[in-house]
Amino acid sequence: MTKANPIGLPANSWHHRRSTSKCLRGVNIASKSRSEVLQAHLYILNNTDKVIPYIEAHKAIVKANNPRQAEKWVLMEHNRTFMPWFKDECSRIQQHQRR
Repeated sequence: MTKANPIGLPANSWHHRRSTSKCLRGVNIASKSRSEVLQAHLYILNNTDKVIPYIEAHKAIVKANNPRQAEKWVLMEHNRTFMPWFKDECSRIQQHQRR
Protein backbone atom coordinates (compact mmCIF):
# COMPACT_ATOMS: atom_id res chain seq x y z
CA MET A 1 0.00 0.00 0.00
CA THR A 2 2.93 2.40 0.35
CA LYS A 3 3.12 2.83 -3.45
CA ALA A 4 -0.62 3.48 -3.81
CA ASN A 5 -1.74 6.88 -5.08
CA PRO A 6 -4.03 8.90 -2.83
CA ILE A 7 -7.64 9.28 -3.90
CA GLY A 8 -8.54 12.67 -5.31
CA LEU A 9 -6.72 15.14 -7.48
CA PRO A 10 -2.98 14.64 -7.95
CA ALA A 11 -0.74 17.29 -6.39
CA ASN A 12 0.47 18.48 -9.80
CA SER A 13 -3.04 18.82 -11.27
CA TRP A 14 -4.36 21.99 -12.89
CA HIS A 15 -6.84 22.39 -9.99
CA HIS A 16 -4.06 22.23 -7.39
CA ARG A 17 -1.96 24.80 -9.26
CA ARG A 18 -5.00 27.04 -9.68
CA SER A 19 -6.11 26.86 -6.04
CA THR A 20 -2.66 27.71 -4.70
CA SER A 21 -1.82 30.57 -7.07
CA LYS A 22 -2.25 34.18 -6.06
CA CYS A 23 -4.00 35.39 -9.19
CA LEU A 24 -5.99 33.81 -11.93
CA ARG A 25 -5.75 34.69 -15.60
CA GLY A 26 -8.95 34.95 -17.56
CA VAL A 27 -11.24 35.63 -14.60
CA ASN A 28 -13.96 38.12 -15.42
CA ILE A 29 -15.90 39.75 -12.63
CA ALA A 30 -19.24 41.11 -13.80
CA SER A 31 -20.87 43.86 -11.82
CA LYS A 32 -24.65 43.98 -11.91
CA SER A 33 -26.73 47.13 -11.80
CA ARG A 34 -29.05 47.73 -8.88
CA SER A 35 -31.98 47.10 -11.21
CA GLU A 36 -30.59 43.69 -12.22
CA VAL A 37 -29.94 42.72 -8.59
CA LEU A 38 -33.50 43.71 -7.59
CA GLN A 39 -34.90 41.79 -10.54
CA ALA A 40 -32.96 38.68 -9.48
CA HIS A 41 -34.12 39.14 -5.88
CA LEU A 42 -37.76 39.40 -7.02
CA TYR A 43 -37.30 36.25 -9.11
CA ILE A 44 -36.02 34.36 -6.07
CA LEU A 45 -38.87 35.61 -3.90
CA ASN A 46 -41.40 34.60 -6.57
CA ASN A 47 -40.03 31.05 -6.35
CA THR A 48 -40.02 30.76 -2.57
CA ASP A 49 -42.97 28.83 -1.14
CA LYS A 50 -43.20 30.86 2.08
CA VAL A 51 -43.41 34.13 0.14
CA ILE A 52 -46.13 33.10 -2.33
CA PRO A 53 -49.05 33.99 0.04
CA TYR A 54 -47.59 37.50 0.37
CA ILE A 55 -47.24 37.79 -3.40
CA GLU A 56 -50.88 36.84 -3.88
CA ALA A 57 -51.99 39.26 -1.14
CA HIS A 58 -50.02 42.12 -2.69
CA LYS A 59 -51.38 41.42 -6.17
CA ALA A 60 -54.91 41.49 -4.72
CA ILE A 61 -54.19 44.84 -3.05
CA VAL A 62 -52.81 46.31 -6.27
CA LYS A 63 -55.83 45.02 -8.20
CA ALA A 64 -58.30 46.33 -5.57
CA ASN A 65 -56.66 49.77 -5.60
CA ASN A 66 -56.71 49.86 -9.43
CA PRO A 67 -59.79 47.91 -10.53
CA ARG A 68 -59.90 49.37 -14.04
CA GLN A 69 -56.34 48.53 -14.93
CA ALA A 70 -55.45 45.61 -17.20
CA GLU A 71 -53.80 42.49 -15.76
CA LYS A 72 -50.51 43.37 -17.44
CA TRP A 73 -50.48 46.76 -15.72
CA VAL A 74 -51.36 45.14 -12.36
CA LEU A 75 -48.47 42.70 -12.76
CA MET A 76 -46.02 45.46 -13.67
CA GLU A 77 -47.18 47.57 -10.72
CA HIS A 78 -46.91 44.54 -8.44
CA ASN A 79 -43.33 43.91 -9.63
CA ARG A 80 -42.46 47.58 -9.12
CA THR A 81 -43.93 47.90 -5.61
CA PHE A 82 -43.72 44.42 -4.08
CA MET A 83 -40.24 44.66 -2.56
CA PRO A 84 -40.85 47.74 -0.38
CA TRP A 85 -44.33 46.47 0.53
CA PHE A 86 -42.93 43.06 1.51
CA LYS A 87 -40.19 44.67 3.60
CA ASP A 88 -42.78 46.80 5.44
CA GLU A 89 -45.03 43.77 5.90
CA CYS A 90 -42.18 41.72 7.39
CA SER A 91 -41.30 44.59 9.75
CA ARG A 92 -44.94 44.90 10.80
CA ILE A 93 -45.12 41.16 11.54
CA GLN A 94 -41.88 41.27 13.56
CA GLN A 95 -43.13 44.21 15.64
CA HIS A 96 -46.40 42.41 16.28
CA GLN A 97 -44.57 39.25 17.42
CA ARG A 98 -42.42 41.24 19.88
CA ARG A 99 -45.50 42.47 21.75
